[in-house]
Amino acid sequence: MISTWWKRRAKPFVVMAAGVAALGAADARAMQVNPGDLVLAMFSNGTEYYRNLGPASTLLAGGLTNINVGASSLNPLSVTSGANPILWGLISAEGQTQLNTFMNTASTMTSQQIVDSGTNNTVVPVKSLMDGWRNQLGVSTPAGNEATLPASDPASWASTWGLAGNLGGVMGAASFQGGLDSVLTMIKGQARTAGGQLNVFSDVGRAVLTSAGMFSICGGANCDLQPVPIPAAAVLFGSGLIGLIGIARRKVAGTA
Repeated sequence: MISTWWKRRAKPFVVMAAGVAALGAADARAMQVNPGDLVLAMFSNGTEYYRNLGPASTLLAGGLTNINVGASSLNPLSVTSGANPILWGLISAEGQTQLNTFMNTASTMTSQQIVDSGTNNTVVPVKSLMDGWRNQLGVSTPAGNEATLPASDPASWASTWGLAGNLGGVMGAASFQGGLDSVLTMIKGQARTAGGQLNVFSDVGRAVLTSAGMFSICGGANCDLQPVPIPAAAVLFGSGLIGLIGIARRKVAGTA
């Protein structure tokens, strides 16, 4: 009797436990990426980390935004670590016609350098790749979420954009990824202007991801990223430590 009773009642608990275990792994395909949302990716090793930062137009409207991704429960500095240096990139795209098709991305180059490199005719292909990637990631949770994927997954950054830094091969010599503590230029690419110009690139901000996991972005071609202030508690601790060292030295000198 006890065995039969347990079998009848154990099944729901087993199912529940399996569901809880599944919730522990945040699959990137449960992350919503709307058109125009800027995605932060950390990659290079076996597991990739993504964070949907929200509309690029809002983040690049001016002012400074700081996000401590190092404090994330997914711990991106750990999950993306490995033999290769951690790289990061930013990408967004939107629009249905050439007149309203845009891309935003972080680059080691300025907009003029991208034009001079001869790879300035590729806004539409980048937008198309972004559409495909966004569809693979899925649309089941709100913007602002973060997730991870193995680099081998068909929906990963490595599978879609590659690790060469040229946005899936469509941006040639231009470089669109950085290392930790690298300040990159935010580039906006416009497929066509109302005046008929094709593939116009402009500097629209700056972005940096520090080795401590602090991501910062500001809008405007002349925006300047300042170091994140040290918390007051850390300053007080450091001052106190210096004071104790001074007292210890005076005692040693007095004893001598």
